[in-house]
Amino acid sequence: LSNYAEVTNGGKSISGSVTIPNLAAGEHVLKLEVSDAAGNTVAKEMSFVVVGDVIESRLVISEDVVKEKAEISLDYNNDIAEWTCVVTDIKNNINNDERAEILCVGTELLLGDIVNTNAAFLSRELAALGFAVYHHSVVGDNPSRLRDALTLALSRSDLVVMSGGLGPTKDDLTKETVAAYFGRSMYLHEESLAAIRNFFTRTGRVMTPNNEKQAMMPEGCVVFPNDYGTAPALAVGDGTHTAIMLPGPPAELIPIFNELVVPFLRRYTEGVLISRNIHIMGLGESAVESMLHDLMVSSENPTVAPYCKSGEVRLRVTARAEDE
Repeated sequence: LSNYAEVTNGGKSISGSVTIPNLAAGEHVLKLEVSDAAGNTVAKEMSFVVVGDVIESRLVISEDVVKEKAEISLDYNNDIAEWTCVVTDIKNNINNDERAEILCVGTELLLGDIVNTNAAFLSRELAALGFAVYHHSVVGDNPSRLRDALTLALSRSDLVVMSGGLGPTKDDLTKETVAAYFGRSMYLHEESLAAIRNFFTRTGRVMTPNNEKQAMMPEGCVVFPNDYGTAPALAVGDGTHTAIMLPGPPAELIPIFNELVVPFLRRYTEGVLISRNIHIMGLGESAVESMLHDLMVSSENPTVAPYCKSGEVRLRVTARAEDE
């Protein structure tokens, strides 16, 4: 028994796949037993039919006894595999009234080689979901500075959305840094590895061994498959803070965020944050602020803030509500 990849959902369930090679064709029964740290156990028997030499059977349990750490035993014809997995509650700690931050990783951003369009996109989309983004940060591909930036971000924000640093090279260390922060070990996520191999086959390219690094995941994470490249996105949380990691290329980040991360976050939001701009001509920023000073000071929802642009003053009005 091998290659089990666990995925957690709200501290209530564990799911994954197990590959059992060299099975004879026909019906087989697999027993799954899970116990938590308090010794509570649950056992399931699952039937599956083998066609060919290898079967990948999806195993899912959903029991209240699985809360923090699970001892798992798989028994097939007295061939027993045992391991421990950390069960994390990601969903309960995401709240759109809490603080959010965007942390972009990449030395090329600091050198000005590319424009950081990811931060602007993520800010707009998080606001549309009702999240207030209080900080933007950029850090290069340096493990100690990345660790410091992540520690600072999670010390002042409840949700940190990261981009970059998920690639196959040795300086791509976002997952490893986040895993170390949350005290998680890394494991090979077989479904992601298969998707990466399929990507190279589909595009007619040769997959080098270092690409397997992109399939290494922190235990207890939620994986968002990448149908547009090789590096999957993922989320890790500890019940207090959550980090969402996205690949750096916008052509991958944008569709993954829209298709997978938005539904993931939308389940836990309770409103939207909407901004509208009023364009004022013929008055300077100081004159507009003097005329609207009392409104700016007293108004909490919506908030009002002026911004100076060439030839005009832009007045931004932002409100939080249940829906648009």
